[in-house]
Amino acid sequence: MRRRMRRSLTGRWWEVGGQLMPTPLMTWGLTSAQPQPLTSHAPSSLTDLELELYYIVKYFIPSYYTNLQQEILLCPKYLPLRAPSTYTFGLRMRAHFRLRLTRKPRMARKRLKPSKLEMELEDLAVPERKASLEQYSTPPHIAAHLLWEISQHCGSIRDEFVLDLGCGNGILGLGCLLLGAKFVVGVDIDHSMIESARKNAAGLGFTEGNIYFVNQDVREFDVGTSDIPGLVGCQVDAVVMNPPFGTMKDSTGIDAVFVCKALESAKIVYSMHKSSTREFWKKKAVELGVQVNVLTEVKFNIEQTFRFHKYKSVDIQVDLIQFRKL
Repeated sequence: MRRRMRRSLTGRWWEVGGQLMPTPLMTWGLTSAQPQPLTSHAPSSLTDLELELYYIVKYFIPSYYTNLQQEILLCPKYLPLRAPSTYTFGLRMRAHFRLRLTRKPRMARKRLKPSKLEMELEDLAVPERKASLEQYSTPPHIAAHLLWEISQHCGSIRDEFVLDLGCGNGILGLGCLLLGAKFVVGVDIDHSMIESARKNAAGLGFTEGNIYFVNQDVREFDVGTSDIPGLVGCQVDAVVMNPPFGTMKDSTGIDAVFVCKALESAKIVYSMHKSSTREFWKKKAVELGVQVNVLTEVKFNIEQTFRFHKYKSVDIQVDLIQFRKL
């Protein structure tokens, strides 16, 4: 099947569901910095079927063999959401790329050790962060450790629908997928973070059939009224997040806002908070009518990211707290 598919793709026709269709080509806008999408229409016998091509450019990463690798996600509109992932394999007429089928969308491995999970998360890109939003990225080793703790000792994540509020570059949500989550939704107010998260997902081989990112203020997001593909009619099983700590003058109490919004979306919430606020959260849990449990405590390293940081590196103690509705 693969050999026949490759042969058809290298010619003028390729197969979709047993039907022959024209080979889709990507047109690169010579005056634009970004590739321009091109909709490929079916023959007259298949006029109702259109394929929408989404292009994601993956820039140079030292661990890769090529200096520049371009990945195209083929997302059929009327076919299953888990569409095949394809790579460019040749240059034609300076502006067109032909497609070659390489593999299906990445599926979670059955057994993924914490060290391997950390290695997968280390290559994720992180865009420029904004001090006003308290954008402190979760280090890969901490993300791997905390997600492994949730997966192994709490029995969560695998085969579950997971929500990540304030997802940033998507490190927690993508880590959940690598540990076997069925579907992940990431929400962030920063557009640049959402774009970075989408590129990171593509780099790991995930499509919108696995993870979906929403560019929206967490305070306005409502999973019950959203029209997210793959989540309609389904309930979120757990929320995994690293919310702002609320230490900035203009963000006081934002961590409590995140927790309350998370509890509106799911019965179980896993959230990271400064250990110095542990007693506050125990009292807050009584007020909210939920059960609180500190699963583990880790040393969170914050490097000199913003101008007001006085030291090159600071370590703070952070708790992974489980909130559970009674």
